Amino acid sequence: VPVQIVTAQPVPAAVPTRITVAGGGPSAPASRWYLTGDIGFATLSEATNTGVGVANEHAYDAGPALAFAVGNQRTPTLGFEGELATRRFGMSTITPSGGSPVTATGTVSTLSLLGNVKWAPEFNWRFNPYLLGGAGIAQHKMTDVAAAGAIGAPEVSTSERSSTA
Repeated sequence: VPVQIVTAQPVPAAVPTRITVAGGGPSAPASRWYLTGDIGFATLSEATNTGVGVANEHAYDAGPALAFAVGNQRTPTLGFEGELATRRFGMSTITPSGGSPVTATGTVSTLSLLGNVKWAPEFNWRFNPYLLGGAGIAQHKMTDVAAAGAIGAPEVSTSERSSTA
């Protein structure tokens, strides 16, 4: 009685390379969450303070800056962020209207909360440029600001003043 031995090669199971949805196109990639932060120094441009009986120009020293953002990358090109930042500056000089600059002391701090939209087109370059825009609110606080001997205006002094923009 002849014996026949048959060997068979296993056939690999077909693995889809693309997951399709009812519309027939590829599914959207899952969004991803991320956390980012910045630490460094910031500058504050000169500011003018005007009002009834007041016309001063303020100059500031550079100071530390700290920011954290939580974001969600919805698609490869579109993301959303929420950012909390703080900055602190020293007063440099105060110049009263018609007077000369006077050395000032004190600190100015800013706390801000922003909502941002990030758009990063895919250029396939060595670096990835992006556009970031948003809106938010900020609290600007002046603490122990003084400029004794200001010529052309009474002494400028405040122990704590804040404003929300």
